[in-house]
Amino acid sequence: MPLDNLLNEDKNRVNSWLKAARDEKKYFNKMIFYWIAFNVYYGKRYINPKTGKKDVNAGEPAKVKSVLSHLKREEFGEKKAELFLKNNKKQIDKIINNMSLEYYGNKIKRYQKYIREEKYKSAFIELILLIEKVRNRLFHGSKTYMMDHSGNKEVLVNCCFILDKTMVVLGFK
Repeated sequence: MPLDNLLNEDKNRVNSWLKAARDEKKYFNKMIFYWIAFNVYYGKRYINPKTGKKDVNAGEPAKVKSVLSHLKREEFGEKKAELFLKNNKKQIDKIINNMSLEYYGNKIKRYQKYIREEKYKSAFIELILLIEKVRNRLFHGSKTYMMDHSGNKEVLVNCCFILDKTMVVLGFK
């Protein structure tokens, strides 16, 4: 299971943030809470592939990519990734269709390329990295709090949905 090397304290921390995210009504806050829960998961599992040690200075995208890439096939391999992407296609399309190509174009193109090549685990990782970039724009003030652009809210609603489904796949309830 993807949770085997997390301490109970860390599992409890993830679950507390998931509960906060699920209970929250404002999608701006909900998104941040979901990302914190996910951050506890990947932050505690990340080991620098070059040194074999924890590396607190590694960038978030490197941590996310490394942790998700190293999930074993029975935990989350190509077949499970394909099923995840197909089952959540409607929400994923809403995220991608409402994203600015100016900021997300390369990641969107990589996601679409992986789908065409049937590299579903890579596509899933690219999707999570797209959501990480949305999180960055929110956290660093590049989006408005009031969500005055309807596309912003559409992206947030569906990013929250995908993060929730991701946490379930990773073994959280």
